[in-house]
Amino acid sequence: MVVLDVFIGLVLVYFLYSLLVSILAELFSTWIGMRARILRQGIDNILNDKKPKKEGFVAWIHDVFLIEHFSFRYTNAGKFYDEPTIKYLAKVGENKRWSIRNTKPAYIEKNHFVSAIINLFLFRSLGINEWDKIKFAIDNNTLNLEPETLKMFKGWLIQSNDSYEKFKAHIGNSYEEVNDRLVGWYKRKIGLLLFIIGLVLSFVMNVDTFEIVQILSNNPDARKEMVQLAITTSKTVGIKALDKSSTSDSLYNAKIDSAYQSTLSSIDNVSNILGSGWTFENEKTSVFKKAVYIFSHSLPWSKKFWGFIITAFALSMGSKFWFDLLKKLVSIRGTGEKPDEHVINKTQTISDVMVSDNGLNRNTSNPAVIAMSENRRKWEKQPGFVAANVRYENNNDGFIQLIFEEGRDIENMPLSVLNPVNKEDAPVKLVYKIGEKGSFGQDPKGPINGAVIQSSTKNWGTPTGIVFDRRTNKQAILTCAHVIRNDKTAFIDESKSEIFYQHPSSAEPVLIGNSKNMVLSSFCDAGVISVKNNLPIKLDTIPVLDNLREVTSNDEFRTIVNIHTLRKDPNDSTKPLNLKGKIISSRESYSFDDHPSSDIRFYDLFMIGDPKDDNTKAMTFPGDSGSLITDENNNQLGVLVGTVMINGEHFSYGIKLKDVFEILQLDPIKNEQKTIPFA
Repeated sequence: MVVLDVFIGLVLVYFLYSLLVSILAELFSTWIGMRARILRQGIDNILNDKKPKKEGFVAWIHDVFLIEHFSFRYTNAGKFYDEPTIKYLAKVGENKRWSIRNTKPAYIEKNHFVSAIINLFLFRSLGINEWDKIKFAIDNNTLNLEPETLKMFKGWLIQSNDSYEKFKAHIGNSYEEVNDRLVGWYKRKIGLLLFIIGLVLSFVMNVDTFEIVQILSNNPDARKEMVQLAITTSKTVGIKALDKSSTSDSLYNAKIDSAYQSTLSSIDNVSNILGSGWTFENEKTSVFKKAVYIFSHSLPWSKKFWGFIITAFALSMGSKFWFDLLKKLVSIRGTGEKPDEHVINKTQTISDVMVSDNGLNRNTSNPAVIAMSENRRKWEKQPGFVAANVRYENNNDGFIQLIFEEGRDIENMPLSVLNPVNKEDAPVKLVYKIGEKGSFGQDPKGPINGAVIQSSTKNWGTPTGIVFDRRTNKQAILTCAHVIRNDKTAFIDESKSEIFYQHPSSAEPVLIGNSKNMVLSSFCDAGVISVKNNLPIKLDTIPVLDNLREVTSNDEFRTIVNIHTLRKDPNDSTKPLNLKGKIISSRESYSFDDHPSSDIRFYDLFMIGDPKDDNTKAMTFPGDSGSLITDENNNQLGVLVGTVMINGEHFSYGIKLKDVFEILQLDPIKNEQKTIPFA
């Protein structure tokens, strides 16, 4: 029994001091935002494809200290943290660049995580209910998810068996699995810190394992009091204060502070019982002299030094380990409570994920919009399909216009394609038209003055304007992605990213920079050119984008626009062509031929026709891609994508600048930045 009592006393000492070490380590990790940094890594793994680790000392420092790379904010994980439900979980006042703390929350509840992911998909999608929009966003990859991440979400979509609740459960369960792994990451990161703090405490507070064992072995009264204190501690003291899960930062800090005070009180009791701690001749001795005294009595070849080392290793094992062991030892002695024997089942079920509805509540009662949602996929699978759009007649009755390429036998389409148009509401009128897919290209005669030219593909087009790129913190040039991409994909090859400019005063194109960022997807066709320093020419003829306006349904058949092409007036070659159009529709979809094996289907374009409704001639031509579109008040609306033909009539399409700026993380040029650009 004596040996057991000695062991119980020693374990009590280890528990109390390890609890103090854990609290101090937790305070330090909170100060530097370690939990938030590790959580950010976990969310990065969920929403971004894993990148091979970079080598080198700087990369090693970033990995060890969990430093966030500047480009993280522009990834989908970075956009996740910009969601209001997540952004406002971080402590107020921690958004200073110079702050050592992380600007992100240290804990995110599962329902907040799921809600933020759903909101990301809903923000850029089409459909009549949440579930419709989620499926559309994943099928069309409207968030530009990387391949492996997209594959994961598509897998969850299939496994959900068309159930919105199951899909949300997959997201929630994946987050919890990652959280479980994060606990292991955190323990590995903090293990060395626990040892260092434990070693310092052992020296400062004279927690020598050999000396404690000797006192407990030789002093029955001290041993009895320690056992009694251990019994009380095993019943009343827990380590729940260190459990961060589902706890707000303010409540967690209050729990830590309370645990810190109670732990110090318990340690004082232990010190009084054992008579441990350092004894100095004069308590007013300076800190320096005390440190010298401690060091002189704890030299590496002394027994006390190794007693401190053993203590430090013991404390680094964590307070939970010693608390569980303490409870078991007290139980074995027959004077304490039996350890908990029940096992918590953490298996997640569908009911664990709170849902407000099944995702099928309609956000519209418009029969045409409902019919479009229910039949879009069916129509898009038909050979020769070009576009499907909701249109309105003068009496505001909605109908659906389907466009197919010439040669498609519309009259003999199977009834499964034509009907039912609307499963639940009154039938909706379908109007069929013959059209041509839009195409990307440029005038074969070659680039005209003011054009930007891709070095490897020789693609060329019109620069839209000068913008402020948040990624580089510099001004840049915006244009269509299909103009500056390296090949038939939207990937950027740094070795083939040089962009030239056909300056009016130069016979040969001039190198101006590199394509650095682009998106060519169902909601965007735009990219930026990072301009090199010390250009030999001025680019002050490129417009500055500083006055953006959103295109809405109020613009339909009301707003006259100017398309700022590079072409000159045929009657006066010194003047730019005054090209005017009229917005016909504010939210169109249309298919464009990318190359023989694939198409790009754009959504949320706006359609431009002739102001006098004479669409027998094309307004824009190959090479005009990228042209800036403004209204008559010089508000900047969009970027020209290309021209299409429907039933023999020509129309032009633009991508909304508001969308482009949000997707590419751009800002308008501010007044103080309006110097002559790139002079």
